[in-house]
Formats: sequence, C-alpha cells, structure tokens
Amino acid sequence: MKISPKTKSLFWIALVVSVLVLSWVGLSQLYPETSTLRYLPDRIFRLIKILMGNDPVSPAVERADVPLALIIVKVLVIILLLRALFKIVEKVFHEQYTHLRIAYKKGHLMVVGIGNKGSRILKDYQAQTGRTAVAIEQKADHKNLPSLRRDGHAIVTGSATDEETLQTAGALKARTVICLGDDEQTGVQVAGKLIDLYAKKKPENLLQCFVHLEDPRLVEVFEQHGHAHIDAGVDVRFFNLHKVIARHFFHRLPQMLENKLQHPQAEVRFLLFGFDAAAQALLIQAMRVFHLLPGQSSHWHIFARDMATKAARFHDRYPQIGHIAPLQFFEDQGCYAQVMQPYLASQPAHGQIIVICASDEECTNLRAAAELLNASEQQDFPIFVLNAGGKAMAGLLSGRASIRLHFFGDYDDFCKYELITGERQDDWARAMHNDYLRQISGSASESSAYQISWDDLSEDAKDANRAQADHIIYKLLLTHKHGVDQKPADLHFSTEEIEQLAMAEHARWAAHRYLNGWQYGEVRDDASKLHPSLVGWEYLGEEEKQKDRNTVLRLPQILHAA
Repeated sequence: MKISPKTKSLFWIALVVSVLVLSWVGLSQLYPETSTLRYLPDRIFRLIKILMGNDPVSPAVERADVPLALIIVKVLVIILLLRALFKIVEKVFHEQYTHLRIAYKKGHLMVVGIGNKGSRILKDYQAQTGRTAVAIEQKADHKNLPSLRRDGHAIVTGSATDEETLQTAGALKARTVICLGDDEQTGVQVAGKLIDLYAKKKPENLLQCFVHLEDPRLVEVFEQHGHAHIDAGVDVRFFNLHKVIARHFFHRLPQMLENKLQHPQAEVRFLLFGFDAAAQALLIQAMRVFHLLPGQSSHWHIFARDMATKAARFHDRYPQIGHIAPLQFFEDQGCYAQVMQPYLASQPAHGQIIVICASDEECTNLRAAAELLNASEQQDFPIFVLNAGGKAMAGLLSGRASIRLHFFGDYDDFCKYELITGERQDDWARAMHNDYLRQISGSASESSAYQISWDDLSEDAKDANRAQADHIIYKLLLTHKHGVDQKPADLHFSTEEIEQLAMAEHARWAAHRYLNGWQYGEVRDDASKLHPSLVGWEYLGEEEKQKDRNTVLRLPQILHAA
C-alpha cells in the first residue's frame, strides 16, 4: 500500500509535535520546580537540547542562586539556538510542510518552471488575486526559489513530467496549470501526463492546462486540428507569448497614429527588421486587424537574413496572404542608411513610416535600432524595438532618442495570468458572438459550427471573434470616435461612415479567412474552405453587404453588453 505525501507530512509533523509535548510534560514531572517562571528559561533550554539529540534525563536543574546576568545570557543563548533549530527544522521538514499546505489547497494555480517568465506569472497572480500558487521546479537550487517561498508560494522540486510530482503539487484539485518553461517539449509532456492522470484517477475537478509553444504557427495548427481533452477532465490550450505581444502591440499602435489615420489618404509603410517567430507573429496580427478605410493603405517591407528561405516557408504556411496586403521581402545586408534612403526620399505627404525591429535576438534589435536612429537623425518616425528589458533601457535614453525609440515585449507586461488565461480579455469577443447568435439564429446561410455558445466554440471560431473585437479600436479611431467605448450610448455613425466601416469590416473578415487557408468558391464548402464572399466589396451581393453594415450598426449594443 502506497502512502500519500499528505499522510507522510502529517506523520513527521505529528512526530515533532509529540517530542515537544512529551518532553515538556516529562520535564515538569521530573523537575516540578521548573513549573515556575524562574525556571522557564531552563526548561526551554533543556527542550531545545532534547530536540538537538541530548538525553532527556539530564542532571538536576540549575542552582537557585545563579546570578541574573547568567540567566539573561541563557535566554540570549536560547534565542540563538531557537534560530538555528528553526533553520534545521526548515531544511529537514520544509518539504513535509509544503506538501501539507498543498494537500489543503483547492482550485489553485500551478506553474511549471520558476524561471523569469514563470516567476513573473506567480507574482502577478498573487498581486491580482491575493492568493498564493504552487510551482514545480526541477532545480532544487534555482535562484528564484527563495524569493518565491518568501512570497508564500509552495514550491515542489522534481520533474513535472513525473506523475507523482504532479499529484504532490495538487494537480487533481487545481484549477489552472500554466507551462511556460524554456523547453516547450516539457509543457507538451506535462499536458499528456495530466490527461493520463485524470483518466486514471477520474477526479470531479475540471482542469485548464495552458501550454506555451515557441512557434506561433504551431499554436494555430493545434487550435485548428488539435484534439480537446475536456472529456478526460483536462482542457488543454496552447498559447504563444509572441502572439500575445503582437495582439497588444496592434491594439496600442492605432492610438499612437490617431492623427495620421484620420486623414482620408493616409498611407502607412511598415519596415520590419527580422523575420523569426516574433516578427511573423506581428505580421500575422497586422494582417488580422490593421485594416483601414477605403482610400487609405498600408504596405509591408520586410528585411531579414536568409530571407529567400524564410519567405518561401512563410508563403507555404499562408498561401493566400497576398490577397490581404502588399508584402515585399528583402535580404538584410545590415546597411541601414542605404535601406532608409529610398523610403525617406519618396515619403508621401500623408504617409507614415513605422519601423519595427523584431528579431528573436534582442542584441540584434538594439544594434539595428541604434543604426536606424543614426541614419534618420532628422526624421520623426517611430522605431519600435522588441526587448524584454525595454523599461530599463528606455530609462537610459534622453532627448530625441527617448521620443523616437519605443520598446515593447517586456516580460513584466506580458507574463500575466489574465493575458494567458484570457478570462476577461475576451469580453468584447464573447459579447460579439452572443450578439451574432441573436441576429442570425437558425439562418441556413451561416455555418452551424458558429451557431453554438461561446464555451462550445472551437478555438478557430473564437479567434475569428477575437479578430473582429480587436478591430473595434480601429473603427472608433478611424471615425473620430475614440473614447466613446466607455459610453456606448454616445456612439453614432453617419451613413457614409457606416458604408466605409462596412467595407473595412469585409476586408478584415476576408483577411481572417485567407490566413486560415480559405479561397473563393461559387458555393460555400466549409470542409474545402471555399466561400463565395471572398471577393471585393463591389462584387458582393446586397445581402452580404448588409451583414457588414449590421456589424457596424450593432457596435453600441456590443460595447454596452461587454
């Protein structure tokens, strides 16, 4: 019969308490005179010596005429010995105490790995909820372990891919598990172990397991084709920090460009340096949400080493992306002054250059940003630099450099419990889907895959709603309505604005379809990803156009519901 960690912990703690109680009682019986206040230091001193291995039956109590100074010395020695004893007990019994704490936890957060990302999530979770969490860390001497323990988090040392370690960490009673280590393979293995564990133990608990994958494309593939294990009691969801950062970046960017975007002929040129996972996540998010009014435009110019190979792979993954926006790929030679010269010479009157340095190597981003800043000293276009420690770097800059350089991607901003679990950030998307259900319930022209509740939607369907929700800020800014999302009742669009925003909405909807591999087809076929509405606005039927207009007209109700 296997003894549970909780039983082991209770046994050893009970053993220590028994030694203390029995020694205290025994000393009072053997030396009745020590029951007085005068001999209290002596009894405590003997108790400590017993715990440290001395014979409990020792010579008689100290003489009654011991000077007060020596009694004070004994008290001070007791304090020193107690501190040493607590350190020993902490070393010996800390594991049992931790296991006992975890045994009484329920509905808690588990984090796999206490590196820089994992420790930030733990600190953010505690700040937001006031609760402590449980973490699993393989290295018993990890540098972040002491500070997290001081914060009250329970740390279990061991391999998270071991079933016993998962049970010790309270996986059968946890609410959420986040796997955000440097090795994504470990996160996948942990998810598999949790599924097996829940299938074997069959707890009543429903567990959400969030697994970080370094490649954003893998997240998309698993969202579309991965098998959900909710039936086994584990809901596995994959996420990617690059996608989280990209979503946040393109939510804030239009606010910085508000004056430029409100010009009817605004033209935005993006110069993206680097084309690894982070840069590709930014580009894909731009394709999802950076859709402007008719007459306005955006162009992408992408520079990277070994660009031919990277561009070929990218087009293989997103073969329809050319229908969304003009993309040009260039080999990065590191000659930034030459790169910038033609763009600065041909900048249109209502144009805006946006430079983004988003290589996966932060030192490369800093070097590129410095060279670009120097090559455009008299210009005022912003340069965005992906850098996890950007806040510290920004504090070292002054003058024009601090105005033009904008750092993003700081772990402190994105290793957050809410951004990963999405419990509140999907409010707009959820409200949008619920409104959609009310408007088209039972319609034969709509896919049955979308006519179900939000919780039952596939991740792909949820992502479609998120893209639509993320475009709300653009609709408001492009029509000078920024700020009315706080007062939906004040939101009104003119007939011209409704038509323009409906055209932008259609372009956004089509972009999401193209990114997911859809093509034009005369008859809708969800299995083959064919749709008759994947055409320009001028070729749409009036019924389809009205759907896009209705999306705009329903914005006040959606914002109010959210």
